Amino acid sequence: MRGVGPATRVFTDAERERLKREYVIYRDAGRLGDLAREMGRTVPFLCRQAKGLGLTDYKHSRLYSKWKYMTESAARVLFEQFRRQRKPVIVFCRKRGMDNGVFGRTMRRFFPDEWEAEVENHQPRQSLYRFGRQFEYRVRDHLREQGYVALRSPQSRSPLDLIAVKPGTVLFIQCKRSGALGVPEWNALYHLAISAGAVPLLAETSVRQGQINYWRLLSAKDGTKREQPRGGYLP
Repeated sequence: MRGVGPATRVFTDAERERLKREYVIYRDAGRLGDLAREMGRTVPFLCRQAKGLGLTDYKHSRLYSKWKYMTESAARVLFEQFRRQRKPVIVFCRKRGMDNGVFGRTMRRFFPDEWEAEVENHQPRQSLYRFGRQFEYRVRDHLREQGYVALRSPQSRSPLDLIAVKPGTVLFIQCKRSGALGVPEWNALYHLAISAGAVPLLAETSVRQGQINYWRLLSAKDGTKREQPRGGYLP
């Protein structure tokens, strides 16, 4: 019929709820275009809707609600912001009016391996190095008690922190108090150990204070969220 234009797609309640949850996240990151593409809308359209919901006022509360309904793409935006600013979790969250505990649990749910590694990297460099070095000494001394000749690796950026040897066994060990080892570090340690005929191990602090857990790397990581390919190991 003449004079009748194309039908306008209704802005649904589900879209409105998503905009309430994620508009501020994408806006603060300068990535409204990404949100618009994901929702199949234009940026001006989303801005008009956000204005009607009171989301465009920069005095609007920055508290993020309904974390359990957050999409992975929105969580990734926050995670990348956290990764770039290089400050501890509590400082990052305080500036954005977020609960650091809820934020941490959400990031861990979506990015379990990456999150723990980033949390450690955001600690003050001097403290991080000191605590990491102390844990390496603990692991070294424990292995010596088990009859190994154990030495710290002199190269700070090598794939391993310790080498431990006793007749018939060579261990290549990465020490991470949190037990989190990113994909590149994991695969570098695994392939180096396999090429040398050694056992690739990850040492972490145990839930029981004063104890150490050892995990044998069973294969390389593929970058997915599947369970880490590892098994318990008793030196």
